[in-house]
Amino acid sequence: MQKLKTFIMSMIISTCCMMTYAQTRVTGNVVDAFGESVIGASILEKGTSNGTITDIDGNFSLSVSQGAILQISYIGYISQEVTVTGQPLSIILLEDTKTLDEVVVVGYGTMRKKDLTGSVIQINPDKIADQNPSSVQDILRGTPGLQIGYDASAKGTNASILLRGQNSLGTSASPLIVLDGMAFYGELSEINPDDIGQIDVLKDASSAAIYGAKAAAGVIIISTKKGKSGKPVINVSTNWAVNNKSAYRDYFNANDYMRYREDWYMMNFTYGKGNDGFYGYYRAVDRNSGELVYPSGYFNNPDNLSAGDRNAWATATGKSGFGPSEGESHQSLYARRLQ
Repeated sequence: MQKLKTFIMSMIISTCCMMTYAQTRVTGNVVDAFGESVIGASILEKGTSNGTITDIDGNFSLSVSQGAILQISYIGYISQEVTVTGQPLSIILLEDTKTLDEVVVVGYGTMRKKDLTGSVIQINPDKIADQNPSSVQDILRGTPGLQIGYDASAKGTNASILLRGQNSLGTSASPLIVLDGMAFYGELSEINPDDIGQIDVLKDASSAAIYGAKAAAGVIIISTKKGKSGKPVINVSTNWAVNNKSAYRDYFNANDYMRYREDWYMMNFTYGKGNDGFYGYYRAVDRNSGELVYPSGYFNNPDNLSAGDRNAWATATGKSGFGPSEGESHQSLYARRLQ
């Protein structure tokens, strides 16, 4: 019996020794790029739930298996993985500048995204440069919560912009446009898309705290490109397009139009109106009063008249009142009579 007890105690001691041999305690310190201690950084043995956090001085201590890999992470910093070597670890965490150092424009200045409390969407035109945007509206298309309409006018400058839908029946539902810190009330076509460095869209009601009632439908802040230190950079952008008419039609000149009118009235001949049909009746006599509407030769081409007849032709006004204006050419007067 005594031998059995001795055997069991030996097994327990051996097992404890093996467990002690399999585990190792690792210590270390976590700081940022400026040497400041990172408090509360997560230290986790990869593939397990075994972990700890750094103390007020950035120090940590953790028992892990030999050859374990530690995962060190903290909000706003790039996570790292370190292999345990048995020596104290000194870890430097670098800031994740891609997400937290992104500077957006909000009201009276700029702010980092990590300090924001409102909803802001940032648009960088350089990221969609390959889409060849021809206007500010083209840059804004696809922004979450932003509705860009299409305009069929020739200028294409009045496309509607709705940030939070149609939220007013009596006033404008378009968002406030701010260009380089100043309210912009012109047409967006006046802004060259190549000059835009950044667009920030303020979506929620917090924008009204800065811009007041004009920001009731949201705010679109446009910042143009600024000069930078360093070597000069030259960008060249080239666009070309070909437009074709869908149909080509010939137009009457003044004489052809006059002949067309004469032919139309003659073809619509009505008994009792004369051999020239409606045309003579139309241009010679007022149907209601019977008065002469246009004197004889009123619609003649002045190029076919002599100099004397041309002067008489020009001074004839008739009931229309189309007399010559000072300095007006005969052809100009002729064109006005045929209108």
